[in-house]
Amino acid sequence: MDAGVYRCTAVNSVLDKTFISPGGYLTVEVPSPDDDTQDQPLRPTLLAVPSKVEAKVGHRAVLECITDVIYTPRFLWSRLDERSIRTDGVVIRGQGSLVFQKVQEQDATVYNCSVVTKHHKESVTQMIELSVLKAPQTRMNVTARNSKVPVFTSVGNGESIVRINCAAEGLPIPEIHWFKDGLPIPLSGRHHRGTLTKEKNFTEEQLAIANIMSKDRGIYQCVAKNRVGVASEGFLLNVDIPSNMPQPPVNIMVRETSHKEILVAWSPPPSVGETEDVVGYIVHYFEVGSMGKEKQYLTNNTFFRLEKLRAYTNYSIYIRTFVIFQDQGDPVIGEPSGPLIWRTHAYYPLRLPQVTLKALSPNTLLVTWKQLKLEEARGPITKQVVQWRRKDNHYYQSKDVVPTATECEIIELMPNKRYEARVLVGTEAGYPPHNERRPWGLIRMPKVDLNPGLQDMRIAVHLSVFNNKPTEILVEWELNANLLPDVFLYEVTYNNTPEESHLKHTEASATSLVLSQLEPETCYTVKVEPQFNNQEEREGVMSMSRTICTLQVPPDVPSPRKYTDKIGTRKVKVKVLNTTSILLTWRPKRKRMTPDFFTIEVTSLGKQMSAKAIPFLSHTPDVLDGDDQGANEQHFDGQGSSGLDIKVQDIRNESERSFHHDGLVDNHQDFHPQELEDMSGEGARNEREKGSVQYMRVTRRRVVLTNLLPLHGYMIVITASTPTLTGTPSRPHHATTLEGVPSGPVNVSWSAVSPKDAVLTWSRPHHINGQLLSYLVTYSHDQLEWKNQTVEHHHTTTEIQDLVSNTNYTLRVAGVTGAGLGAYTTVYVYIRATLVGSPHISTEFIVISGVSLLAAMTCVVVVVLCLRMVRLRQTSAAATFQGNGTCRMVYANGVKALGRDHGTEVNNYKPMLASLPPATQNHHLDTKGGPGSRDDGVVTNCLLDANLVRINEADVPNENVEPLRDHVTPKNVEDSLDDIDDDDDASSRLLQNVSTAEPVFSSLKDLDPKSICESTQVDPNSPKDGAGAAPAIVS
Repeated sequence: MDAGVYRCTAVNSVLDKTFISPGGYLTVEVPSPDDDTQDQPLRPTLLAVPSKVEAKVGHRAVLECITDVIYTPRFLWSRLDERSIRTDGVVIRGQGSLVFQKVQEQDATVYNCSVVTKHHKESVTQMIELSVLKAPQTRMNVTARNSKVPVFTSVGNGESIVRINCAAEGLPIPEIHWFKDGLPIPLSGRHHRGTLTKEKNFTEEQLAIANIMSKDRGIYQCVAKNRVGVASEGFLLNVDIPSNMPQPPVNIMVRETSHKEILVAWSPPPSVGETEDVVGYIVHYFEVGSMGKEKQYLTNNTFFRLEKLRAYTNYSIYIRTFVIFQDQGDPVIGEPSGPLIWRTHAYYPLRLPQVTLKALSPNTLLVTWKQLKLEEARGPITKQVVQWRRKDNHYYQSKDVVPTATECEIIELMPNKRYEARVLVGTEAGYPPHNERRPWGLIRMPKVDLNPGLQDMRIAVHLSVFNNKPTEILVEWELNANLLPDVFLYEVTYNNTPEESHLKHTEASATSLVLSQLEPETCYTVKVEPQFNNQEEREGVMSMSRTICTLQVPPDVPSPRKYTDKIGTRKVKVKVLNTTSILLTWRPKRKRMTPDFFTIEVTSLGKQMSAKAIPFLSHTPDVLDGDDQGANEQHFDGQGSSGLDIKVQDIRNESERSFHHDGLVDNHQDFHPQELEDMSGEGARNEREKGSVQYMRVTRRRVVLTNLLPLHGYMIVITASTPTLTGTPSRPHHATTLEGVPSGPVNVSWSAVSPKDAVLTWSRPHHINGQLLSYLVTYSHDQLEWKNQTVEHHHTTTEIQDLVSNTNYTLRVAGVTGAGLGAYTTVYVYIRATLVGSPHISTEFIVISGVSLLAAMTCVVVVVLCLRMVRLRQTSAAATFQGNGTCRMVYANGVKALGRDHGTEVNNYKPMLASLPPATQNHHLDTKGGPGSRDDGVVTNCLLDANLVRINEADVPNENVEPLRDHVTPKNVEDSLDDIDDDDDASSRLLQNVSTAEPVFSSLKDLDPKSICESTQVDPNSPKDGAGAAPAIVS
């Protein structure tokens, strides 16, 4: 029933894959009844039991021995060391197990268990080891001045050496550790550990303390430990300090240093002056971090030269003062000075590294080696050179490699020829002398064996290294589409040395893998192998390997290289695709020697001048952006995006970007400079980014540089390389990306300055993407009809006028470059008719308020004058008006004016015309005449009688004067004056002149009563300075 096919199944939960091994068929043979051997018993077999048993001393231990024999077996036990097994406390139990009731130390050994049967005389044996465990036990003794001392003792300061021995016993053999005051004792030049005895279960170590000083006092412990337990012993060391102990020297310094000598100098301690006692110094020094003993020298000088030192080694130096007093025989040693750590200079390496030669192809040789240890190099390795030559040639070729390299490929060798190679390493002191005596490694190159028929079955592998991740390699591969369904995983193998190889697996759908945490500036060989379900198909597909070198980690400068013309590039083409992309294509220079990879160097030339910004230069001196002022002017010898060969002004970049890979696009790969998002220090960062160089390495011959800065110039250089050779760089190729439109302005805000005006402010866009020419501000209340306003590029604020209050407005602002209008940033404005808070007072409001205040004051003055003139009219005699609203001027002497007042009642407003005398209010007064009037409108019934006035005819100056009416006497005038208020000074003076005037008419022959009227107005044609007659009011 056990016959059948058996298979092994393996399940990988990570890859979600199941693997089934090929089947194996089991056949069970059934013996025939006639076979005489079927009744014969089988050969005995010992079953598997533990081959090693451990037990502590005094504990029980069982050594098992079991067989599958049906018949009664016989068990025999023996020791491998042929000693007899003790019978006391040792018995056999079960089928044949050996039992120790209480294990002792002498029971530890290897035991043999043999079984025999009556049918098989030959025994079957197996070995079992018994290990006896015992807790450690320790004992300690102390030696000073070559004699043992008790564990609680005192030694003198400056004692030469104290030795502490610690012995430990246990199974397994214990380990010994030393402690001082509970802390591990560090190894130094004064503390040394050594193993005196080490046996199977016993060990003894010694701790030696040299040049005892005060800080050595404390409790010293020896701790022994194994898997069973821990044991320890202690020792108290006390140091006697004399009262007259001298002080240590001061101002310790190093005057000279070489690779094997150090000259040390110091100053005497302050306490040591002019004395008859003998004064000297002890110079102590030892290698830091080594097991070497401390050395010491005596001197009477204040300087000492340390000789026979090791190159490029740190030494700890300290000095102690000793004094020999006249009354004492032994010297008194002082405390040590502070330690001085000093390193000797580097020197030539002691030897050259051992090289390993491996032929990668008939014309390619791989040279690998291991770095020298520091004690062998005698300093850090600063340079390396690989040398090779044809066997028995007297000349050789060489290639400089980086100091950290451990391999180098030599190409263009001849097949089936013997070559020699070696590696020279040097420190800052140089290469070792007598290089002609250094040995060479020898190898014969293989013969040429080409098989071009398998090219179609290869998997295409491409490698890339980018500047922002210099220690990562992007691995990409392509396989024939017909083979993809049969692939269940890919194996990616990579190594930088033949000895160190790494393996990674990917799923069947993967086409790329990133190798991270690699060494910088190191060449790696990467190989991709597909794994098929069908073994036959896998054998038909050839795996392919590529080699590429990682970049140097910034900010390290790339290592210098020596160029060769054996490899290079040709037909380099640069094509600008858009505002952020440039396409590069090229071909290798020579087909006979194919480069392994290509290094692309991209140098930023900064922002270039927009073609549409050139007209602004002749009109606007400040055409450049604020952060672009003061830029260095340079000539761009390539054509820009506009196709013009022009002199451009370099403008600092708007952001920092670094290059990185962004996947495959149409059988090429992308190269991205990452853009810095924070633009607050845009001008300063652009200055730093200008002239920056970015690197990438690829194995392809087609690359698209993407995510570049718009309207920026770039200089591109392509270099072909192998792990050991670097071709001559191509000539520089220049290209300028196209100009783009800017992003929207940021921090847009508005504020109302009046019910119909608003101020709009903003900040520059984060991404200009070219040359900023201006800003466009548009606003609308219905988003159908827009009004535009252009603002110069260096301004970030504008005032929008003639808005309608209590209306919603939509405001938009956008930047303008040579590529067109950028993105809008929108805000919404609503201005109230009455501003809240403390609004801004406009000039128009101030003018209107001033005029209104002046008019109010004028009205007040007019009203006051009117009131006073009304009171004056009420107390004065009535005036005679003409029918046309005018009145003749009558002076106090009765003379009327020759002319007339050309004003009218409406145009020349007089307060006295506000009312008429009572005698005239009953008559219609106008130019049409009326009852008792003449045709000129003069009232015939005059208010006053001219006959009452006495006129002196002798005083009449001419015939043109007219006498006053009757019944007017000086007495009547004086009575009228008495009625005037004394406070009205102007009216009083006027009437007083009338009362005191002398009569001027002597006759009334020329008097025309019809032309007389009463008036209180002053004739405007009368003299202003009072030279003529004073006006008077007829009463």
